[in-house]
Amino acid sequence: LGLDLEALKRMCFVVVRLALLPCLAEALVIALLAMALLDFPGAWAAMLGFVIAAVSPAVVVPSLLALQDRGYGVSTGIPTMVVAAAALDDVFSIAGFGICLSLAIPQDEQGLWLDVVRAPVELVLGIVVGLSATFLLVLLLGLAGQKESTLTTSPADSGEDVFGILLFA
Repeated sequence: LGLDLEALKRMCFVVVRLALLPCLAEALVIALLAMALLDFPGAWAAMLGFVIAAVSPAVVVPSLLALQDRGYGVSTGIPTMVVAAAALDDVFSIAGFGICLSLAIPQDEQGLWLDVVRAPVELVLGIVVGLSATFLLVLLLGLAGQKESTLTTSPADSGEDVFGILLFA
């Protein structure tokens, strides 16, 4: 995607804010409008809000890559920041939709507290599984790189590869 990893490291908190705040604001406004105008229950309205608030990377990424090829914002890392924020925005939208879905359609008779506890547990398990898969990929790619003599890279390049894999895990 032509992401500048140095710019991404430098602006990681900006990327999170750029993804999280608009996603939550759009979902909240749409949910409030759906409750007021369409008479939706709160959880269903929030699900609608998160569906509509999701950013389409198919629209954002090609446009930003074209601007990046022309040199706009490259020195400040704006294309990298916006592409990463668009992907993260989708993650927040999917997570918000899943949480609202579990509140709208309860799975068990144990009640709301189980649904509230399940969300952080699933989040932690997702991070653990993602990091485990990342380390497995790094290990496998490292072994594959050692076997082929044509894939010689400097330690700095391999560090950037590991950071890139961790970022997208």
